[in-house]
Amino acid sequence: MTPMATSEQQVQERERRGDDERMRFAARVIQRREDLGITQKTLQRKLSNIGHHMVEDWERGIYLPSYLNLKKLCKALYCSADYLLGLNEEQ
Repeated sequence: MTPMATSEQQVQERERRGDDERMRFAARVIQRREDLGITQKTLQRKLSNIGHHMVEDWERGIYLPSYLNLKKLCKALYCSADYLLGLNEEQ
């Protein structure tokens, strides 16, 4: 195996792990929002000053929120960042 092939494999592995992390985060946001009985639109209003499709993009696993938006999201969903990030099972 050439060094280039190894490097490409490492990049692919990092991308796969990133996809997995985004999807776990997305699933936890969806679950917590549904547990609270609120819609994406309601959550977006609670967060204020975020882009129109940000909640949808987080829930689809397209993006992770910035640090500041993560703090707002935790407050709006009444849970810890550790829970949303999959570091802790307790909300």
